Amino acid sequence: MSETPFIITIDTEGDDLWANPREITTRNSQYLPRFQSLCERFRFKPVYLANYEMAMSDAFVEFGRDVATRGAGEIGMHLHAWNSPPLIPLTSDDFRFHPYLIEYPEAVMKEKIRTLTHLLEDRFDQAMVSHRAGRWGFDGRYAAMLLDEGYRVDCSVTPGVDWGANPGDPGGNGGTDYTDFPDRPYFLDPSDISAPASGVLLEVPMTTRSSDLYRRAPWAYRLPLLRQAAHRVSPKLRWLCPTPLLEKPNLNAMLQVARAARAEAVAHLEFMLHSSELMPGGSPAFKNASEIERLYEHLEMLFEDLATWCRGLAMESARMIRINGRGAVYGEVWYDEEPSGDSRVDIVLYRQRPAPIADTQTTPFLSLVTDLSVEDDAITGNFSKECRYEIRRAETKDGLRMEFITDPESRLDEFRAFYDAFARQKSLRPSDPKWLLGACKARQLALTSASQNGEALVWHAHVMFGSTAGLLYSGSCFRNKEGNYRALVGRANRWLHWKDLLRLKEMGIKRYDWGGMFEDESVPEHAGVNTFKRGFGGQPERTYDCTVPVTIRGRIWLPLRDAWRRHRPSSSCSRSPTADLIQRDHR
Repeated sequence: MSETPFIITIDTEGDDLWANPREITTRNSQYLPRFQSLCERFRFKPVYLANYEMAMSDAFVEFGRDVATRGAGEIGMHLHAWNSPPLIPLTSDDFRFHPYLIEYPEAVMKEKIRTLTHLLEDRFDQAMVSHRAGRWGFDGRYAAMLLDEGYRVDCSVTPGVDWGANPGDPGGNGGTDYTDFPDRPYFLDPSDISAPASGVLLEVPMTTRSSDLYRRAPWAYRLPLLRQAAHRVSPKLRWLCPTPLLEKPNLNAMLQVARAARAEAVAHLEFMLHSSELMPGGSPAFKNASEIERLYEHLEMLFEDLATWCRGLAMESARMIRINGRGAVYGEVWYDEEPSGDSRVDIVLYRQRPAPIADTQTTPFLSLVTDLSVEDDAITGNFSKECRYEIRRAETKDGLRMEFITDPESRLDEFRAFYDAFARQKSLRPSDPKWLLGACKARQLALTSASQNGEALVWHAHVMFGSTAGLLYSGSCFRNKEGNYRALVGRANRWLHWKDLLRLKEMGIKRYDWGGMFEDESVPEHAGVNTFKRGFGGQPERTYDCTVPVTIRGRIWLPLRDAWRRHRPSSSCSRSPTADLIQRDHR
């Protein structure tokens, strides 16, 4: 059975905001438990993207805290600029015109984002990592400000939709044009939010699909005399949403959208509605109790279908690395990240946690960490003299080219062929294909390479969680080569590590983990690896790997796996302590 990720997003906001109320009420929070129960029945986990008035609603906060505590959903941020403090008027009547946040001065934008983020974190006692822009208005400045506040996932992009005809400030240019944006999840760079790039902010676009009429006759939607009629017969886009763009209810079309997406083997499905649409009279689309019942009938039909081929995810759990082991499903989280409730795994592997978890299998882990929040000169100032010389010579004389790949699934075979050849030369374990693919699916893997005249000299693989990146694999093929070539590869390796640090720093990464240190340096190769890493000046850090079974299957399998491991012949040493643990723990 396919397991396409299915994400439910709820723009959690005041009652019937389409009517431009001066006094905003939040009675719709009383209607959320019914929807939550429906989601839990199908093991789906909604993401409640809350705005200012909902953050101030005690009823919603009580509900949201319960959902988050049970791991049954997620709380994120949704910002309506016109009523989110600080209240600094932009138009003659902000409550009438509903200006976009991106129309405000940058200083006001930043303060509104900061204020609402801190309010939500105080009210729910957890970090905010997921976000959707109010009225879908988003740009690169907004993205950069989200990164500054620690957000890691955005879902503001609506592929194929141009919001330019939807005004905010009457003197402005309307909303964002997403006509040519990707429809698959991608990491974005604030300098160009429309293109996949090296970045930390994961964009999870809304699911939209072109209508049959638009695919057959796109010209009908461009001609002014026909455009209105064409939209009336069949909207250009169908959304996985009950009432997109305030058009006629989209209930029957939702299932068509989902099935078309399945036929196209999409990377994810994203559903959305407004919290007020679950309350009779809370929106123009569902004015009474009978219309709400009809909504629930269609939601149940949709969820029943999706449950046969989709896996429910919250935004934050989309970043967990999942691996199917011999007898259990493993889920990995790294550094200070936490899993989100029911992630449909049997065993959670916590990698390099700052503190051990009581009453669990725990392995201490020693590594070096470089602080990337400081200036570049402060980083290189901690490098050894030899390290700085080798990097400088490689930069000025060797003609090296770096490639940084943040969507590396199509390059895994190339990376594995190179690394596994290196591993054979060094009598090490080969790379772990299951882990690499799982990290790609979770969008937590980045590959880098250094080449000269088209020939790859070095490859690195990095895991990225939150504001930390770590080295997983490092391979250089130079055995049986003459001395000058070996020296070139050695310089290329140091040069690539330095370029990795710079690029990761540009992406917003604050800490870099060097992939572990060997505590026993009596083996010469272990000592050599440690000396090489110390040349980059990182600080020693002790963390802990913890293994936690979370299902009956996991609790049964774990001791069986450990017994099998005790009777299995030991393997040769690994060049990377981190990679060694990954290989071992998923078996």
